[in-house]
Amino acid sequence: MTGGRAMIIAVALLLVTGCTTRLQRHEFREIHMGSEARVVLYTEDLTVASEAARAAFDRIAELDAVMSDYRDDSELMRVCREQTPGEMIEVSEDLYRVLWRAREISEATDGAFDVTVGPMVRRWREAQRTGTPPSAEELKELRALVGFRAITFAPDRRAIRFDRAGVGVDLGGIGKGFACDEALARVRDRGVEHCLVELGGDLVAGAPPPGENAWRVKVEAPGGHRIITLASGGITTSADRFRYVDVGGKRFSHILAPGTGYGVTSRLAVTVGAPDATTADALATAISVVGPREGTWMLRRFPGSAALIERADAPGSALVTAGFPPIVEQTVAPPRPAPVVDPDAPPAGFRPLFSGRDLSGWQGLVGGPPKIRAMDRDGEELRLAQAEADRVMREHWSVRDGVLYFDGKGSHLVTVRDYRDFELRLDWKITPGGDSGIYLRGVPQVQIWDDAIGSGGLYNNQKNPSKPLVVADHAPGQWNTFRIIVRGDRVRVWLNGLRVVQDTPLENYWQRDQPLYRAGPIELQSHGSELWFRRIWIRELGE
Repeated sequence: MTGGRAMIIAVALLLVTGCTTRLQRHEFREIHMGSEARVVLYTEDLTVASEAARAAFDRIAELDAVMSDYRDDSELMRVCREQTPGEMIEVSEDLYRVLWRAREISEATDGAFDVTVGPMVRRWREAQRTGTPPSAEELKELRALVGFRAITFAPDRRAIRFDRAGVGVDLGGIGKGFACDEALARVRDRGVEHCLVELGGDLVAGAPPPGENAWRVKVEAPGGHRIITLASGGITTSADRFRYVDVGGKRFSHILAPGTGYGVTSRLAVTVGAPDATTADALATAISVVGPREGTWMLRRFPGSAALIERADAPGSALVTAGFPPIVEQTVAPPRPAPVVDPDAPPAGFRPLFSGRDLSGWQGLVGGPPKIRAMDRDGEELRLAQAEADRVMREHWSVRDGVLYFDGKGSHLVTVRDYRDFELRLDWKITPGGDSGIYLRGVPQVQIWDDAIGSGGLYNNQKNPSKPLVVADHAPGQWNTFRIIVRGDRVRVWLNGLRVVQDTPLENYWQRDQPLYRAGPIELQSHGSELWFRRIWIRELGE
C-alpha cells in the first residue's frame, strides 16, 4: 500500500538501559508499503527474535497485496474494478475486516473519516503531478460518489456490495495502522510480548521493555521533536508537511474532507494515541478534517483515545486532551498551558443560545413578524397563541445527549429574545432529502438542505444573489458548521470553513417593499424532516 496517507510521525525507539533480565533487545528493518517497517522486540534468543520479526514482515506484505491502491493486482483494486453495483462479491477475511472497521469509525466520526474518498484521492494525486486542481463541477461529481454507506456488508457470506456505480475505496487513512496491529499479533503468536511495530509513521506497542513501565518514543513535531512514554497501544501523527498541493497560493493538504472534496487547509499536526494503531490512524485523519473543537468532541466516542493537536506552522501551541501519553522531552517550545478544550464551550466573546440541557430561551413559532405585530401584545390573543405554539414545540423539539432534536413534525423553534447585529455559530445535521434553514431577525433564510445547489445561500432573495458561492455541505447524517454574520441588511455566511455568501443583502421576505427589520428573533426552520442542532452560540455586535 505504497500510496497510503503520508505521516510525519518519524518514530525512533530509544535504547533502554538498566535492564537486569536475560531478555535482549533486537531490532529489524525492511521496506514495505513504500515505507520503512521496523520491529523491535526483547527475547532471550536471536533465532526466536528473527522468526518473530520475519512473521511480522510477512504479514505486512500479505496485507499490502490486499489493501494497496497503488498495485493494480491488489485485491482491493480488483474488487473496485470488477464490482457490479448492487451485486454481492465475496472478499478475503482481511479485506472484509479492515472495511468493516473503517465503516465503524466512519459512523462514529460522522463521515469525517471515509474510505470511499478513493475517486477524490486519485483526482488530487493527478493535481499534484500536473498542478491543475479539479474544477467545481468535477468536485460536485466526485462528491456524489463518496459516502461510506454506499458499501453494504453481508457477514454471513463475508461479502460486500457497492450500492452505486463509481464508488472507489482508499485505505490510506487506516491501512498502515491495521497492518501494524496485525504484525504485532503475529509477533505475539510467537510468544514474544515485549515488542513494538512501526510502519511509515504508524506505531503500535505491546508490553514495555523489561524493567520499564513504558516505551520511550520519539515523535516528530512542528519545529522539532518530542519524546513520549507509551505503555501500550497505537500512536499516529498526521499533517501536510510533505504532501500538499499549492493552488493559487493556497495550500491544500493531501488529507481530503469528504464533504467538500478539497484538501484541508487548517495546517494541523494531529497526534493520536489509541488502544490500537488502526483506530489511531483513522482518528488522526478525522480530526485533521474537523479541527480541534469537533475533534475533541469526537474523541469521546473512542474510549482510551486522546490527542495532541497543534498548528503545523505554529510550533509550541498545542491542545492536549486528557489521557494523552506523557511528554518527557522535546526540542520545541513546550505547549502553552492549555487545559482540555471543552468542545461545548463558546469561543471568547460568544454566549450559548442553547444550553444543551433544555429549551430555555426558546419558544414555539406563532407566525412571521407581520402577524406578530398585528396582534395586541398586551391582550389575550398573543398570549393564547404563544401558549399553543409552546405546547406544540414541546411535543416535537427535545434535547437528546446535549443535542437539540426535531422529530420532523410541528413548527419552527424561535428565540424568545430579538437580536440586531450579531455573529451566529451553530452546528446542524439533516437526513437524506432533509430541508431546513436559519431565519435571521425572523426573516427567511440561510438555507439548509440536501440539494446539489448546496446549503448556506439566502434562499428567498429575488433581486440579490440567493445561491451559495460553493457547495460546502457534508453528506446527510454528518455535522455541518455555520458561521453567520449579520450587519444591517448584509449577511456573510461560512459553511464548514468555506465562505458561501459574500456580504449580500438579505431581502425582506414578508414585506418585499420594506427594508430588513432592524431587530428580530433567530428561528430554526422546520420543514418536515428530522433535524439536529448543537453548539448554538451568538456574539452581539456593536452599532
